[in-house]
Amino acid sequence: MYAWFLSLKTEDGGFRMNSTGEEDVRAVYCCLASAALLNILTPELVEGVADYVSRCQTYEGGIGASPGNEAHAGYAFCGLAALCILYDPRKVGDHIDLDSFVEWLSQRQYQPEGGFSGRTNKLVDGCYCWWVGGCWALLEAGGQPVLWSKPDLQKFVLSCCQAPRGGLRDKPGVKQDFYHSCYVLSGLSEAQYRYSFDGGSEEKHNKLGEWSFMYKFEVEHDEVVLVDDDNAVGPLNPVHVLPWQMGEQMHAFYVAVDD
Repeated sequence: MYAWFLSLKTEDGGFRMNSTGEEDVRAVYCCLASAALLNILTPELVEGVADYVSRCQTYEGGIGASPGNEAHAGYAFCGLAALCILYDPRKVGDHIDLDSFVEWLSQRQYQPEGGFSGRTNKLVDGCYCWWVGGCWALLEAGGQPVLWSKPDLQKFVLSCCQAPRGGLRDKPGVKQDFYHSCYVLSGLSEAQYRYSFDGGSEEKHNKLGEWSFMYKFEVEHDEVVLVDDDNAVGPLNPVHVLPWQMGEQMHAFYVAVDD
């Protein structure tokens, strides 16, 4: 797996999606997130990655698929989460213009719907409940203020994204699907909790003789924001979008294997 990851790495610090595929920030996030879970994140693998993500930030403040592309919420999460795998989330401002990023992100929630759009001048879409909401989770963990309405996003999910026959969807009038069900529910979770960062990291040597780590996030249960007690969901790991503690358990397993 490690050799395959390295084979996809490009000279400018990015990654390709596959051997003949496109290079973009999705690939960066997928590679780093997988490597962190597998305990094979090394300096060799991450060399130049932060600079690549920095070059993907656009004049609007968001992050595009690759340098020069339009800012898009899906890529914004991938870029921000990649930086949060590499660094303390309170330090991401060392690698992107954080004020510009927050300004762009704060413009994604629309009224009266309460949902998020993925790009400037686009309609709200259920999947951005996570792609935008997940960015807010990481920023809040890094000490940024809450500059959006968590109750309004929950109302959007409960009133607009539920399909009559089950599952969740982009918006009313659109069919439900697994993709939107996943990210709408993930966004609903993010909107019900507040995440913080404990400031520590766990460093372990792996079989490659290098270091690997899993940052430790905390969820503040005393700040749960619910608009309806019957629709409470569990918290997530805000980097890996996995059920709470699942990523940490996976990481610990591979640390033990290496030891």
